[in-house]
Amino acid sequence: DFALFLKLVRKCRDGERQSAVQTFKRFDVSANGMLSWSDTLRALAWLGCVDRNGRPPVKACKELAEVDLHRFVQIVQRFRAETLEETRHNAGFNDVDVHNFEVLFKKFD
Repeated sequence: DFALFLKLVRKCRDGERQSAVQTFKRFDVSANGMLSWSDTLRALAWLGCVDRNGRPPVKACKELAEVDLHRFVQIVQRFRAETLEETRHNAGFNDVDVHNFEVLFKKFD
């Protein structure tokens, strides 16, 4: 039923948000509630919020001077929303995963 579907979607979103929060805390080495530019880049890469060349979202590059938890979660959520169509096109995988699979496939083909 639809109510159960909505509950499932909410749980997925909550899980993604919690993952972003945990990652933020992991990379907040100074424990001041802010990530430096380099820490933010590493945290985004840890979450897979990079393109196949390891670059963060272009729009996010302008936002990365210092990022608090709220802003970090927004960047992660926006990246995931923007890459949703690509993921659907790639049968549930992002471009980075597809690239890695292509390399692996060609290695044994």
